Amino acid sequence: MSKLSVDNLKKGIQHCLDGSKEKPRKFLETVELQIGLKDYDTQRDKRFAGTIKLPHVPRLCCLALFSCLFSVFLSCLWLLLLFYLVCFLLCIILFSCFLFLFLVLCGFFFVLLCVS
Repeated sequence: MSKLSVDNLKKGIQHCLDGSKEKPRKFLETVELQIGLKDYDTQRDKRFAGTIKLPHVPRLCCLALFSCLFSVFLSCLWLLLLFYLVCFLLCIILFSCFLFLFLVLCGFFFVLLCVS
């Protein structure tokens, strides 16, 4: 594939947008742009530093922002539930240890009373 000029790229995007105006749909249509770099091996070189100048300021998707906040909330909720579970298990273990010691001592005194 040869080099693509900026004018051809803008004309292609405008052609897509004009086509979407001819047949309007009831949802937001997006244009996906995939760029392939010449003499660049993605298996060997994992990082790429470059600058792309956009003609407009991109907007942050509200769904992505909500999902990030929701995932943070869920992680905090899981930590809180884990803390309560550990406290509950410790209470059960301590209570059962005290109950076991109480039963052992009662049994020991019962044996002493029966023997004497």
